[in-house]
Amino acid sequence: MKSKKYTLQRAFTIVELLVVIVVIAILAAISFVAYSGINSRATASTLQTDLAQASKQLKLYQVEHSAFPISFNSSNCPLDSAGAVDTKYCLKPSSNTTLAYQAGDATNPQSFSLNAKATNKPNGDKYNITDSTSPTQLATTCPTGFIVVPGSATYGTTDFCVMKYEAKDNGSGVAVSTAASLPWVSISQNTALIKSQAACTGCHLITEAEWMTLAQNVLGVASNWDNGSGTHAVGTGYI
Repeated sequence: MKSKKYTLQRAFTIVELLVVIVVIAILAAISFVAYSGINSRATASTLQTDLAQASKQLKLYQVEHSAFPISFNSSNCPLDSAGAVDTKYCLKPSSNTTLAYQAGDATNPQSFSLNAKATNKPNGDKYNITDSTSPTQLATTCPTGFIVVPGSATYGTTDFCVMKYEAKDNGSGVAVSTAASLPWVSISQNTALIKSQAACTGCHLITEAEWMTLAQNVLGVASNWDNGSGTHAVGTGYI
């Protein structure tokens, strides 16, 4: 009689599988933060380029017409004081850029101010240029109930707005930022994504890069630290 021989094959243990999952999660988080940083820098670069190109067009228009435009029509083409359109000097911003033009004078403008913002980030990434300056980033303004969080080079973010208080249900299914009432906690992630987008123009659920930026900002404020002796210093004691 022949006996059967069995070969033992080693498989992954639960611990090894967990380690692999954790490593994959860390790599995914790093990739997401890196992508967010690249995306933010690309947006800023696009806005500055659009403003620089627009400034050249405006200055060429001034050379020909002896003044900057009074305003622009819906196609971003310049209008003079008589309402005449010059299609030769129409501004051509990128698809996600919105321009806002302001003439320095109502009848014979010899100066101008031009703002550019990203339509997909209306509460951040805004730049300005004038007839005598280069593109500069504008200070971020936030809706009521929101505060500005300074951007982080570490996580590739620019200044952005975040709710000052925990999101609350206003009773009509709309997320609001107020000190009163209890936080909105009985909500799924998918519903939270939808409700956050409806909270304000351009609102969205906070990203990993933005959350890490917020945490970095909190850690960098001395008054958020307490060492038990009444003094406060970053890195001393506990948060």
